[in-house]
Amino acid sequence: MEFILLKKIFAILLISYSQLSAFHSVMVNMNNEELETNINLDLAQFIDKFPVNHYFIGYNYLYIENNTYINTMQSVNLLMRNRLPNYRPITFTLGAKFISADMNNKQISAVPFGFSVKFELPINSLPISFYAQVFYSPKPLTFSDGDTYLEQKYELSFEVIEKGQIFIGYRDISSTLKQSDRVMEFSKIPYAGLRIGF
Repeated sequence: MEFILLKKIFAILLISYSQLSAFHSVMVNMNNEELETNINLDLAQFIDKFPVNHYFIGYNYLYIENNTYINTMQSVNLLMRNRLPNYRPITFTLGAKFISADMNNKQISAVPFGFSVKFELPINSLPISFYAQVFYSPKPLTFSDGDTYLEQKYELSFEVIEKGQIFIGYRDISSTLKQSDRVMEFSKIPYAGLRIGF
């Protein structure tokens, strides 16, 4: 009788943990000149009223070094994610970032809003997904030396283990400068990396 009761208690705890467990992730990508790191934390871990795997806060750091300059960019992200109700392989994410960047001796701050879409092939034996992201900041939300800000990312990922992905991608980050029509390219290059969920 006691053994059966213990089994029931363990089962309830296990179900509760699976419902409350968070969907955090850590990402690293790089190429010959750039290194990018990112961490996203599931807010359901800290706020009971939030559903799991829907609301995230994140931090991103991008370091660029070549023969002529060193650029850095930091951002704090607030994101809301959900799967398409009638088609589960597609996930949409909406959100905003606060960005602070040092680009070729220019200081740029921005609050871009944007979205991303992820498409997972509906084939269990082939865990491949495609990802696209766009964030844009117009003049009223771009500060310091910047006039506007645009960030684009495209990725192809493969899940090699549960919650573990390797991917290749391409990013294009640029900003126009105040009192100038010149577009400054911050990063426009392919990369490869890995992402781990926990």
